[in-house]
Amino acid sequence: MDNLLYRYINWNDTGSKRLLTENELHFYSAKKWEKDGEYQFELVDFTERAVFEIVLDIAIDMHNTNFVDYELWMNVYAQKYHIDLNKLTAVEIDLADQYFAGQIAKERTSDPKKFIEVQKQLYFDRTGIMSLSKNKQSYNLWSSKRNKNGDNIICLGIDIEILKNCLEKVPNCIMDKVVYSDELGKYQLIFDKSGYKSLLQLLNISFTIKTQFKYEEEIRIQRLFLDNSVDSVERKIVLPNEIFKEVIILKDADEITQSEVFRFAKQKGILKIQFADIMYDDNAVSISNA
Repeated sequence: MDNLLYRYINWNDTGSKRLLTENELHFYSAKKWEKDGEYQFELVDFTERAVFEIVLDIAIDMHNTNFVDYELWMNVYAQKYHIDLNKLTAVEIDLADQYFAGQIAKERTSDPKKFIEVQKQLYFDRTGIMSLSKNKQSYNLWSSKRNKNGDNIICLGIDIEILKNCLEKVPNCIMDKVVYSDELGKYQLIFDKSGYKSLLQLLNISFTIKTQFKYEEEIRIQRLFLDNSVDSVERKIVLPNEIFKEVIILKDADEITQSEVFRFAKQKGILKIQFADIMYDDNAVSISNA
C-alpha cells in the first residue's frame, strides 16, 4: 500500500520488537550506519586562509559575547604554543588571537582526513536514525535479515499520515526519502557559533546513500539530540495503536514468535496479518494471507 511504510524487525531482539510490543519508535545511533560506507563527503574551500578566517571569526565572537570563554581559549592556546601572555604588550595581545587562528588553521588543513572524521563525530554524537522501507516484499531485506538473525523476522506496516502527525510534535526531527548516488556530498566551511548549520549539512549528506543500497527503498527519520546520553528520553517516541496497519511474518518463524506476534497484533487492532515466503530461486518474496 502506498500509504504505508515498513519496518523489518528481528523478533529475537528485545529492543527492536518494542516497536510493536511497546509502540516505541527508537532512534538508533547514526554511528551504526558508518560501516556501510555512508557519510562520505569532500570539503569545499578547505584552505588554510578559509579556516583561518573562520577560526578568527569564532575568536572575535567570543571576545564580544563571552569574554570568560575568550580568555579561556586564549590561555589554552598560549600554553599550547608556549607563549607567556603576561610578557606581551597590549598590541601583541590584540594580535595574539590572529596568531593562534593561523596556527590552528595550519594544523587543521595539514590533515583533511582527520578534520572530516571530527565533523563526522559531531554528527554521530548528536543524531539518531530510524530506517523504514517503502517495500514489504524486498527480497534483499527479507533474505539479509534472515541470514543475519534467523527465521524470526517480521515486517510491520506503519501509516504514513499518522506517523507524520506524530513527528510534527517532535523537535529537531526530519523524515525524508533517501537519495541513492555515488557522488560525494559537498561540505562547505561556514562560521556558525551554534554549530547548527554544520549539523544541517551533515544531515543533508546522510540522506544520500550509495547506489548499492537502492533496493532498500529507504525512508529515513533523523533526530538531532540536545541530550545525547544513552538513556535520553529524546531517543524514543511513543506511537498510537492505530498507526499499525499490517504485519507480515516470515513463514518459517517458530511457533512462539508467531503466537506472540498474533497476540500483539490483536491488542493493537491490526486486522491484516500475512506470511512471507522467500523464494531463493526467483530472488523474490511471496506474500499470502495468514
